[in-house]
Amino acid sequence: MTRPETVWFGPRMANWADQLEAELPNLRAALAWSLEPRADATVGLDVLSFPYFWDLRGHFGEARDWQARLLAAPGARAPTVGRARCLASAAYLALMAGDHIAALTQVQEAVPLARAVQDVSGTWLALTVLGHTLRHVDAAAAEPPHREAYDLAREAGYPVGMVARMAPNPGLRHRAGTWHSRPASVRSAERPHRQS
Repeated sequence: MTRPETVWFGPRMANWADQLEAELPNLRAALAWSLEPRADATVGLDVLSFPYFWDLRGHFGEARDWQARLLAAPGARAPTVGRARCLASAAYLALMAGDHIAALTQVQEAVPLARAVQDVSGTWLALTVLGHTLRHVDAAAAEPPHREAYDLAREAGYPVGMVARMAPNPGLRHRAGTWHSRPASVRSAERPHRQS
């Protein structure tokens, strides 16, 4: 599987976000189909395994609803890369929503599963979310998962992970005065759908 972060983050982020927004009705149809009894639930896991679009465009509540339904579906329980990434994505979106209990619960399943299926992207995201979630409880406990995520990213040549390691707490979202400090590629991707 491709590491989606490697194509998302950068100068084309706004273009990718616009394309996915235009395809949102088709994404929703794929998600609904993947929940049908004879459908392949892994399709839905793949659609929901990339949290950044859902968060960036303000659809994280909808994504969390789909994730809860899909992760509970019988066809989505196998230990796969798709499940590991969807769990890590669900933990990320829970953290963004301020639901630290759900984030911790999901990331506790995501980290060992992502490691077991040897998925760099899922492991990096799960460890990053674990660190940010633990920061709310005990700052010292947050350091080991952040360090591991950073080391994993460096070994994989994954610059996004190195940047995220140094990022401020992601729970501090869009507060007054922080909008202009965000990278231009993020601001342009958010702007069409940003709520005041």
